[in-house]
Amino acid sequence: MDRPTAIPRVALFADTYHELNGAARWARELESYARVRDYPFFCVRPQFKTDNASHPRDILELKRSNHSVRIDTQIYFDPRFLRFRPVVDQAIANFRPDIVHVMSPAGDMSILGVIAGVIAKVPIAMSWPTNFHEYLSHRIDIFASFIPGSLRKRFYGAIEAGILGITNRKMLSRANVILAPQGELVEMLTKLSKKPVTLMSRGVDCKAFSPEYRTRPLRDPKEIRIGYVGRLTPEKGLRLFETLDRDLPQKHNGAVIRFCFVGEGNERTFLEPRLGPRATFTGNLRGPDLSRAFANFDIFCFPSRTDTFGQVVQEAEASGVPPVVSDGGGPQYIIENGTTGFVAHSKKEFADHIRKLIEDQPLRIAMGQACRAAMLPRTWDNVLGKVYDTYRSTIEEYKKEH
Repeated sequence: MDRPTAIPRVALFADTYHELNGAARWARELESYARVRDYPFFCVRPQFKTDNASHPRDILELKRSNHSVRIDTQIYFDPRFLRFRPVVDQAIANFRPDIVHVMSPAGDMSILGVIAGVIAKVPIAMSWPTNFHEYLSHRIDIFASFIPGSLRKRFYGAIEAGILGITNRKMLSRANVILAPQGELVEMLTKLSKKPVTLMSRGVDCKAFSPEYRTRPLRDPKEIRIGYVGRLTPEKGLRLFETLDRDLPQKHNGAVIRFCFVGEGNERTFLEPRLGPRATFTGNLRGPDLSRAFANFDIFCFPSRTDTFGQVVQEAEASGVPPVVSDGGGPQYIIENGTTGFVAHSKKEFADHIRKLIEDQPLRIAMGQACRAAMLPRTWDNVLGKVYDTYRSTIEEYKKEH
């Protein structure tokens, strides 16, 4: 006898969970949403560092091997992941999910989830959290500057197309529904996979990220702080700050203009000597320390063109800080251009928009207030309630087909 699907039994496979990134935050919020409501929920995820603490039976943490490959800051892929199959298959058989949700089309935990879902004969929901196929181009680009620009662009385009093709054949083809973070990706993935693709947005915690955490005067006569939060890695486009250092004034009306970077990554070795004492690097921050860092920015600069969403942009807005973002990727869809931030189409526009916010203090403050108001309705409860609606409809369609 089929179980009712009003409250589906969900098994989540998360490739990143404890780390500081948008996908990990989304996985934690989804689990919290289910736990608070006492929904049946099982989570398979990587063990964090050497944590050997006991966990409830509805959590399975897997310790990656010493052969794991570092994909990004705090993100790894274990080529020996198939050794976990027996324990995962048994755990899923015991839990008896109605649907398996994998958080990536390319992660080790997600591949285990796809295998488990196929064996369990349940539908598979697959998230598309990052444009990982574009990351390779940005990583290689730094070391291939000697290749002519037009040829390099065609070469990287071929690499990205190849990666997408393999991903579609090996992983997307297994999904019953794909969840994408913004409309442009919904369209792209629909054409690529020929599968149902639905919008999977992200909420923001307006209590954790709030102007109330600001410890500097809103009209600080001594300093104007331009902030960035995220990984300090090539695909984030952080070398723009070298241009900003050159094009922006050192001071405005006596206030020193500074850069503040929150996060870790190898681009720090490029930025730190070039920006000198004008820049501060805090490393990774969590909890109230992160909240205070956001709230104490005056302007948020996010030059990434590869982020599919840009959770930190929402967190800056919730903190009352107007962002300036690129016209590539997902962050441009989070803001209302000219009202809650600016979208820049070039390095020059980045500098122009930031200069305008530096020079026009009333605009900067008014825009920050508009940012805060725009974020208040974007609760995680609203976002994740829609995800559960997607689970229900996908389970019903799967039953009709099987």
